[in-house]
Amino acid sequence: MIFKMRIFSETFVLSVVFILTTINVTNGCSFLRPNDSEVNLDDVAPDSTVYIGIGEISDNEVPRLLYAGKTYGIVSFDPVSGGESKYLSSNLNGDILEISLTESYKDWESLEDTSFSHVLTVILETDCRPGVKVEFRLSIDRFTNGYPPTFLESSYDISLVVPLPVGSTIIGDCGVTDIEVTDFDYNNQYPSQVEFVLSEAAEKLQVSSVKRNGKKWAVSLKTTETFNIVQPLTFSLTAYDVFPGDTGLSSVVQITLTPNLEVSTPQSPLFKEPIHILDIKDGEDIIGPIKATLVEGFSAEVDVGLAYSHGENLEGFFDADISGDTVTVTLRESSSITELSGNFGVLILVATHRDTGQSGRTVIHVTLPGNYATPPPTTPPEKKWIRFRDPDAAVSVYSQQIGYIKTMSAFCSHDCTIEYHIEDGSLSDSLFIDPENGRINVTQNISEAGHFYVTAVTVIEEVLYDDRTRVHLNVMNLQPCSNGSQWTHSLAVKRIQEGLNVPYTLEKCDFGNGCQCTLESVIPEKAREYFTVGEEVILNNVIDREDENLFPDQSNTDIILHLEVNCESSTGIKTLSDLWNIRPQSTIDEVGSIEYNALRTVIVLKIEDENDNRPEFSTIASPLTVGYPNAEITRQLLPPFLTQVQAADIDEGENARIRYSLLPADQFAIREETGVIYPIAGAFKYEDTRFTVHASDAEGEGEPLEVNVKILNHDNLLVVKVAESILEDTNAILQKISSITEYNVKSLSAAVIADDDDDDDDTSYRQLGNLKSTRNSGGSILWLVVYGLNSREELVHSSDIKLHLDGQPEFKAETWTSVNNGGDGDGSSDMGLLPAVIALSVILAILLGGAVVVYVLYIRPKRDKDQDYYDRFLTSDRHSSASSLEGNGVVSTAEDKSNPLENVQFSSTMKETEPPPVASTILPRITTTEPDQELSNCTVLGDFDHGATDDFRGTSGEDVSENEDVKDEMTRRKSVVTFNDNVERIEIERL
Repeated sequence: MIFKMRIFSETFVLSVVFILTTINVTNGCSFLRPNDSEVNLDDVAPDSTVYIGIGEISDNEVPRLLYAGKTYGIVSFDPVSGGESKYLSSNLNGDILEISLTESYKDWESLEDTSFSHVLTVILETDCRPGVKVEFRLSIDRFTNGYPPTFLESSYDISLVVPLPVGSTIIGDCGVTDIEVTDFDYNNQYPSQVEFVLSEAAEKLQVSSVKRNGKKWAVSLKTTETFNIVQPLTFSLTAYDVFPGDTGLSSVVQITLTPNLEVSTPQSPLFKEPIHILDIKDGEDIIGPIKATLVEGFSAEVDVGLAYSHGENLEGFFDADISGDTVTVTLRESSSITELSGNFGVLILVATHRDTGQSGRTVIHVTLPGNYATPPPTTPPEKKWIRFRDPDAAVSVYSQQIGYIKTMSAFCSHDCTIEYHIEDGSLSDSLFIDPENGRINVTQNISEAGHFYVTAVTVIEEVLYDDRTRVHLNVMNLQPCSNGSQWTHSLAVKRIQEGLNVPYTLEKCDFGNGCQCTLESVIPEKAREYFTVGEEVILNNVIDREDENLFPDQSNTDIILHLEVNCESSTGIKTLSDLWNIRPQSTIDEVGSIEYNALRTVIVLKIEDENDNRPEFSTIASPLTVGYPNAEITRQLLPPFLTQVQAADIDEGENARIRYSLLPADQFAIREETGVIYPIAGAFKYEDTRFTVHASDAEGEGEPLEVNVKILNHDNLLVVKVAESILEDTNAILQKISSITEYNVKSLSAAVIADDDDDDDDTSYRQLGNLKSTRNSGGSILWLVVYGLNSREELVHSSDIKLHLDGQPEFKAETWTSVNNGGDGDGSSDMGLLPAVIALSVILAILLGGAVVVYVLYIRPKRDKDQDYYDRFLTSDRHSSASSLEGNGVVSTAEDKSNPLENVQFSSTMKETEPPPVASTILPRITTTEPDQELSNCTVLGDFDHGATDDFRGTSGEDVSENEDVKDEMTRRKSVVTFNDNVERIEIERL
């Protein structure tokens, strides 16, 4: 019994131990899933991982407890090194394991890139089963738009080198700067997009978005047409993120584009209008001003001035000032321009860029009162025309470009409305021109370069006029840019001294990355051999500014270098585009439209002059032979000066300032500034002579010029009349006459006068020097007083020249002798009577005084004698002269005639029809009282030469009775001079 009890007890104990052991093994290391199913870690293979999913959340889930599970036999449940999570936290609270969403999850989209898996994990390890890992997983499966696109800055200030061509990138790849926005919402489960919108201020710009890596978008800002600004331009840029079905969020940034005028291409000053007209009427109190507008180049330092062109020299009458884009031309207060006797004056208004020397010009045409009714035009009024401002245009476009590329502009000689057309051709289907304003647009992509023709059409006074010009089109291809090396300026102006010691470094080209310069082109081309390029641009040869082989056009001695930077790399450097337009290779003025290219630049070398040349009379053969009239002709013709000589100095500026002098200076003087030579009053002997003219600059004299003066007599001068010609044609006409006659024909004076057949009373004149010619306004001809020299520089007879011209219908020639004697019927001989009239007036005055003395001393005491004889004589005398006195109110002066001679102006006097004035009490009428004193109121002139006074005929000479004619036969010829009361009329009667 005791044995059985012992066996039962041991069996019971063993059973309890077994049961307890079994229970211990089952719950020794386990936990419950979210669905309350148990996970026994003792059943898991060593060093393996158990994955537990704990649910799904949205991208904007708030921090909270996500999981709480019961554990068995687990004392610690900690994260494994490297398995921690920023967004999930674990905590063993007693036997409850808690997994929570952390505060960091609020910003997870801004902290993670697009490679994030959108599954949140935390890896734990227990103390009861080391090596076995438990990974809790949480999935993000719902996405919302919670972030707007974000700029790094609130505003951007961008400095630009201008002008920029069409399609240039300002912001973006190969642009001036780079701007990005970030959309943190973007991921592979939520592929949102970003779009950009510009404000209205950026009307010439176009923006687009470019997707970059991750959650970033880049701004691409390009020009839609040639972009040029002179003041900062501020506009707003708005970024929107969009997703199907979502309105999107936005953010705004301010962008300011500031032109960098220090390194930008200086614009050539350009006037809006090519010509400005100022009409000045006689008696006007307010004249002008003229306002000329600059449409380009006025933002830089610009100097303005006026230069004389032709007509009256008005350079000293006006001032020019610039303010902003407006140049104002005003008349100086002290000027008396209305007193000028000419018809017109033409000035050139010049605006010059101080640094580059580029200039723009416009014409100031001033019509003066002397010919206000018919102002002489710069071109003959009968010529009407239309012309393009750019007769050989060139433009570059990209092969991908659509839209505006260029404006063609034309202008007319008269007011007009212009219509533009593109002629049919290979490019016409891809282009459109606005017929009203000439704006040309590309309508479809152009792949190959070529040219097309533009026609401008207008109607002037019901007549159709047109002009045609060719436009060259250069096509460029866009390429990606992968290198940041670039020039800091598009144009550099450098000044170097002529004769500079070489070698001389002009520019450094090593920007890093193995960059070197290449010389794309040189103007002039011969200057290429003067330079070597590589890491530096070096001048190797001494430059002579006056070298005509290097500078055929001495008016432009600038050297223009077109440089491009090339950098070696594994991929090579590629430019965004080839921005260099095809341009005429001529002068620096072509540089004014350079468009900025970061890899190209232009260097303009302005060669500073050295005074290494002396003045030369290169256009005048030495000796120079000129004619000057004798004393008699000089008093009639009044020539303004002997001649004008001009030397040339191929230096420039002050180095080319010439001063003239002559030796001996006993008979002639010279203006040292102009080279005009005058005879010295009282010293000139009116005989052949010679002298030497010297021209000098600041460094000394050049070769002298010998001048031979030959005295011109009547038989050396010829008056030539040319119809339908003006003063500006004088030189061409003289050349033609010289060609016909084979003589060197020169002009002594010239004038435009009225046609002889025109009887209009309205008169006006043009003048050259001091020459004035009264003329009728109906028609005009050009009068020239000329002389000729043969091959031996001897004066030729005027008849020899006339003989050659008699067969030429366009010329009407008369010798000076013929014209001066009135043979031409133009009244030119009237001038020769002036000395005779003066002498006669003096004699008459003396005789008048004598007559008064005779009357007082002899006649009055005897006036009571022989009254009967006197009455008979008085009756006869009144009978013979009354009709003559009644019919003549005044004696006519010489008839109004046109004068072909220089410096002589005739006037005409209208005939009076009123009766003679009433006798004055100041000087009583003189009468005779005795028959033998019948000539007491006359003065007898013995042997008077009537032939010299044919133009001053007596008013009653033709009414002398036959009895008096018989009396004249018995006595020698005498003349009677009769005065009226006030000595207002002189009557010369033949007795």
